[in-house]
Amino acid sequence: MLNEDFVQTHNSNGQESSPEPVLMHNNAEFEGSETFNYPSSPKPTGVIVSTVNCNKKSYHATSINKRRQTNKRNTNLQSSPPQNRLAFINAVKMAWSLQIKRGKRKFHLNKKISTNGDISIVKNKLDFPPITAEALSELSVSQLFKSLQIRHDLLIDPNLTFRPNLTVEKNQESETYWARLDYLIKFCSTNTEENDDRYQLIFLVRNLLTELSLILISLISPFPAHPTTSFIWNWPQQITESYILSVLDPDLIHQQLIQGCLNVDFKFGFLYSVLHPLCPKQAIKVQKMVDDNEYARALELCFLTLETIKLDCANKALHYYRPYLIENGTSLEWKIFLTQLDNGEVNTSSVSQWMKCTYQRLGNESKFINIFRTGIVNLVTDDNDTITALNLSSCAFPITFCYDEKRLKHQLRHEFQNIIVIALLLMPYRLMAGKQAKQEDLNQLKSMYSKLLKDASIASGRVSCFHLALHACNMANQTSLSKEDVIQQAKYWSNWMNQNLRNTSPVYKIMYDRVRTIILTFMAQGETENLSCNYTHATVGLEKEIVKLGKKLTAIADYNLRTFGSLYTYLLPSVRLSLQ
Repeated sequence: MLNEDFVQTHNSNGQESSPEPVLMHNNAEFEGSETFNYPSSPKPTGVIVSTVNCNKKSYHATSINKRRQTNKRNTNLQSSPPQNRLAFINAVKMAWSLQIKRGKRKFHLNKKISTNGDISIVKNKLDFPPITAEALSELSVSQLFKSLQIRHDLLIDPNLTFRPNLTVEKNQESETYWARLDYLIKFCSTNTEENDDRYQLIFLVRNLLTELSLILISLISPFPAHPTTSFIWNWPQQITESYILSVLDPDLIHQQLIQGCLNVDFKFGFLYSVLHPLCPKQAIKVQKMVDDNEYARALELCFLTLETIKLDCANKALHYYRPYLIENGTSLEWKIFLTQLDNGEVNTSSVSQWMKCTYQRLGNESKFINIFRTGIVNLVTDDNDTITALNLSSCAFPITFCYDEKRLKHQLRHEFQNIIVIALLLMPYRLMAGKQAKQEDLNQLKSMYSKLLKDASIASGRVSCFHLALHACNMANQTSLSKEDVIQQAKYWSNWMNQNLRNTSPVYKIMYDRVRTIILTFMAQGETENLSCNYTHATVGLEKEIVKLGKKLTAIADYNLRTFGSLYTYLLPSVRLSLQ
């Protein structure tokens, strides 16, 4: 954490959250981290539980409301023509054979498709729009009901919402695709000869129409039909699935492109009739682009608008069904766990080791509920550096907390360590000011320190201990009207901070134990008032942060105990027997 005279901060951008629709918190309390994607959680592999790496999803759950960043397009980008025209034409014909039957159209990306056993095509994602029907399917209500991770995220974050999981790579791919389409449309509109660019345009248009059709069909009825639901949906009644497929028929439009008789205004008029009842302003913008012959830009805005509509539907469903998702989450997770246990996909060895390790630290006579709560706190507080510095025994991470692993080991651990660091940084002021220390001064210093550490964390930088000590000395001298040399005071307390912010310091160890004790007391009693003043005095000014962390851990503990309480009861006798 510390390097010479600097506080080493850690980037906490992956702290909370989850999920790749974009889930956002209305209260942006944990910047950067609240883009909670949980890629490294060892999720059980069940039929209902998705095991796809979260980093590959298109949307995720987060507490941050971020606006889409649009970069300037390179309108001069040109796609390189294929070296072998015949091979390219054959590839186009092969793609036609892969189109989906009208009755039930489902486009599977990233799969290798073989024909006659000797020809295969690997689909290139740059040949498809950046926003696809498969990616948006993650936002369907049925997927929400299947996700156990969403239930755990909603438990901690009631304001969880979806947002796109935007990355630099995805932005670049999007710009490349739309710039390529724009170039091909404009080039082919002025060159009527058959050439490689025309075949590339046909290939892109066929894929685009397929994705557009599937997305529109998914929006006909995005919410489950139930008497108790009250979602208002302004989908135009005359736009049916069959009508969408007939208007956006790839085969028909392909022939019209070749013959030069495609009625572009009619196609965009159809899109306008769909978008206007749902998003009038965006529909008008699309139409304006069409009037300016900016067809690629109009299609791009059309896809972005449809994505926004899907996100809005998902977030409404997420908020509406939150009580139900949490209520039935424990029984669903337990049922899946038992299925996986029977199939040999998971085992309980990590749970037994975790319980045994906690018993060894507290003693064999400790009550199970104390063992359980302490074991959870250990998962948060004991990182590798702390285990080494305090000479603690290393415990296995229990499979029963797999959906909270990222949260416990990153976001909540960061909060715990931040409480210790801020508490230690406030000590110089409290010791210098003595009885004249003011609560408002503590709050001001806490806010200042938190901001400095957070800014340094975002920049992956450091904060000078002297700079931190100087703030404390100035405020203490103003409070006590002291005339001591502030610079000399700051040098002394800078050295003190440098020594005691290390996890090997005795002062750090004392603060570590005190904060743990306060949190465990809160989890047991729901309050900290009954705790001895000897423990709470060192954390004056941090009550809000400690209570906030304690509430999160209590919610996780209660939910987990309701889910796996019978498993812990079954394993408890064998764990105790192994300790004798």
